[in-house]
Amino acid sequence: MAAVENISEHKILFMHGFAQNAKLCESIFSNLCKKLKKVPNQRFVCKFLQAPHKLDTNFAFSWFPFRYNIADIPSLKYSNFKEHIDNEVKWLLEQINDVDYIVAFSQANALLIAMLMTEPKLQLKKVVLISPFLFQTDNPSYLKIPISALIVICAEDKVVPSILASQEHMVFQHVETLSWSALEKYSIVKLDADPKLAHRPPHDAKHLDKIVAFLSN
Repeated sequence: MAAVENISEHKILFMHGFAQNAKLCESIFSNLCKKLKKVPNQRFVCKFLQAPHKLDTNFAFSWFPFRYNIADIPSLKYSNFKEHIDNEVKWLLEQINDVDYIVAFSQANALLIAMLMTEPKLQLKKVVLISPFLFQTDNPSYLKIPISALIVICAEDKVVPSILASQEHMVFQHVETLSWSALEKYSIVKLDADPKLAHRPPHDAKHLDKIVAFLSN
């Protein structure tokens, strides 16, 4: 009698950046999802969450109901936007009942961190923070988040400089960092002309394999 293959299933939620949408998010992370689906003895089910607030531009959404992008301020202070944050955290908690992992890009990380600080005992296994905006709180009662995190930062990212993104280390008990360089594909001149080329998830197989290894081990 043939042995029954023991396959564990995991649901992984992807959260897009500011002024993006779920469909674009699916396209951006398509190569990562393909690699996750090839992990032996594990089945990763990829889900793509769309932010709740529609912007004036077609098919563009924000995680916060602000008139401006949080990229316009150096850090997101919990005390400054507590009412908004509390409402968005409640909404996000309703979306992740059956989720095992979360991969968040750019602005979405501010909401993800706020949620994890509010509910540190969530049954999430791991989170991946890509080019994360800062989330800070003045509340000393917050404990470090007991979830393993991988922070992915681009050395040439001027939207979220790596020195700022690395400060997210302070809110997690267990942190790994994956640093990559857009210079492997673009020149400095091109990166200066289009900063978004460095403010994005890595696309090359080498770095995607490291993200897969973090999530699957």
